[in-house]
Amino acid sequence: MTRARWRLVFGDRRGLFVCLLAALAATVGWRTVVTITDNYTVVNGLVALSEGHVAVTKATFGSSLETPGMVRAQGITVARNYAHIVLSLPALWLLQAIDAVADLSVALVGGWSLLLLATVATAGDILNRGRAARLFGSLLALVAFAAGVVLVTPLDQPHLSLLAMQATTVAAAGLSATLLYRLVTLLHGQRIGLAAGVALAVASPAVLWATIPKRHVLTAAFALATCYWLARSRTAREPSARRFHALAYVPVGLAAWLNAAEGLILLAALLVVDIATTPRLGRRRLALVAGAFACSLLPLLVTNLIVSGDPLVVPRMLPPYESSGGGDIQFTGGDGGAGGGTGTGGGGSGAGGGGGAGGDSGGSAGGGSSGGGAGGGGSGGSNGGSGFSLAPFVEPFATAIARLGVFVGFLTDGVRAAVTTPTRVYHTIFRSGYVATEARGATGLAINLSFLESLPIAGMLAALPVLAVRRARSRDWSGLRTSLATPTRTADAFVLVYAFLLTLTYISRLPLHATLTVRYVYPLFPLALYAVARLPAARAVVRDHGTLLAFVYTGGAAIGGQLTVLVVALAGYTASETLQAYALIGLALAAVLAGWSVAAALGRRSDRAGAVLFGLAGSCATNVVGVFVFQFFGESFLLPFVPL
Repeated sequence: MTRARWRLVFGDRRGLFVCLLAALAATVGWRTVVTITDNYTVVNGLVALSEGHVAVTKATFGSSLETPGMVRAQGITVARNYAHIVLSLPALWLLQAIDAVADLSVALVGGWSLLLLATVATAGDILNRGRAARLFGSLLALVAFAAGVVLVTPLDQPHLSLLAMQATTVAAAGLSATLLYRLVTLLHGQRIGLAAGVALAVASPAVLWATIPKRHVLTAAFALATCYWLARSRTAREPSARRFHALAYVPVGLAAWLNAAEGLILLAALLVVDIATTPRLGRRRLALVAGAFACSLLPLLVTNLIVSGDPLVVPRMLPPYESSGGGDIQFTGGDGGAGGGTGTGGGGSGAGGGGGAGGDSGGSAGGGSSGGGAGGGGSGGSNGGSGFSLAPFVEPFATAIARLGVFVGFLTDGVRAAVTTPTRVYHTIFRSGYVATEARGATGLAINLSFLESLPIAGMLAALPVLAVRRARSRDWSGLRTSLATPTRTADAFVLVYAFLLTLTYISRLPLHATLTVRYVYPLFPLALYAVARLPAARAVVRDHGTLLAFVYTGGAAIGGQLTVLVVALAGYTASETLQAYALIGLALAAVLAGWSVAAALGRRSDRAGAVLFGLAGSCATNVVGVFVFQFFGESFLLPFVPL
């Protein structure tokens, strides 16, 4: 990679460091087994695609194809989350190439040792201790490699697709840390940006989810990329501003390719904020933005066309593999059959497209025409199919509007759930406890943590209402439109709107089993760290007492981890008991941080106390990940020396 391209991706050495650190932290607990049953679907989908087709014909991983998310389309079995699958192909090809010429187990240990060396060396360059860091890093890398070679055993993998998908999400986690660093640096300088990036890399659930692997890590990376590029478009001059503005819309199509609903969330947040904060929008900029957005949708449309035969039908709308019922996403009135018609009346509902088999043939029995429906095939039924019809032109727009109606329904359900069942909000954000469910895959254990229990430092956000009220009283509202066009206000608005829409979309379904750290709203974790970095009190702590913060975090993670091992061994605590103990500790730290931040917002603060609280909150989050990885999961590690 040339120096120019290196800077294009990472910005500077600090951006590279947080990326390497995130990858290093995530791969310490890299396990070579499937952790969550949903992963069987996507991993088997990658196996099929690597063989040149989308049809999943065998269960390479798992005992059956009856796994969550596996669907039927055009007489074949297909997977979902094709963005994750396709983006994992380069990693798969690389692993296959290495496996063809070397022992893959040894090669992966060697790669991790080089990653360790690169991380230490880059940290040394930042601290102006490059020579000493390289010597120390080389020693650590040699010891790690030697231990790995002595203890290594052959990989027990039916296919390399699982490792490829894990490598892809590790890369996404690393780039997320870099994007957060660059976003915060753009607004508040390198020191604050570095603290935010390091927090995401080692003191957040990103360490856990990178190697499970789940789509939520990619979703967060897309949201951060959009936010960063949108903010950059407000600082750069033409023509760079136009390019950054167009780039902000590229992750939208990729997010929709990964998950249609989350793509719509990203698009809605971006449109609302962009329209409200754009100072001017010329024809050239509008054309460039529209072109970039249209190009970003091509992978989604092509994938849908190949998989379902309809560019507007995503895999989640298709009937599941284990039955002939509707897909994960249900539309009122029934989704059409082979003809793609959507009957809204008289034709019945269900996967058959309503009414008859000739849904798009123009016959009198098609798609609900007898009931006056707007089905896909009812337009020509009443007059024998003769004459000119606007249906081919109108139907795509009607279908798109129907899809948007479902998305609005998700948001409405979220508002209703938040108002009528506030316990959902309480258990999702504050206190988790045990989630009673009989769903397949439930463990029966209290292993799921709330948002604050997973990221105690987010308790700092309690100061936001106080700061908002104080600033509202002193603000000159006549210049609101101009202030919104600044990169700071643009990024703030995007984070607020996106977090609000994401929470509304999922709150009616939460809490669920097997979410561990509320994974469905995982993008809120990096966004919360951004919001913390925007607080003046938090920035003052990092600027004035960063060394104390680092020492407290390191001591808390090391000593706390050892105490956890000792207490668990002596008292015989189970993983769920250990996690709930940490949940209470995390919630207590979040409460104390909330009080400290509110006091700081009112002008009464002790920065030293804040540094200690920050460090303890970060170490608590790190130790929670350690309990998940080593006590709850605790087997089949990629690095052979980790179990020691």
